[in-house]
Amino acid sequence: MRRERISQERGDCTASYSISGYKAKTIGEFVDEVLAECQGEWGYFTDENFNRISEYKYGHLLKEIPEEISKKRISNIYGDGGWSRMDYKLITEED
Repeated sequence: MRRERISQERGDCTASYSISGYKAKTIGEFVDEVLAECQGEWGYFTDENFNRISEYKYGHLLKEIPEEISKKRISNIYGDGGWSRMDYKLITEED
């Protein structure tokens, strides 16, 4: 998975990112990928309207994702954060 910064770095050393190079096709697969590859991070998974889907911390989900959301196919992903926090905004094909 690659992160390409798409905004200026803010005063708190955070920025917005375009996420690419992930293998996942669905929200559930992407969450699993993040949990496996980014174990030193914490943050939130949100939908295109910034509604929280789930929260994660250091390789673990803190709230299970409903199956109907987990199966949604991803069309695009954006990230926002820095240091050890990274939030992911998941745009799905149905949105």
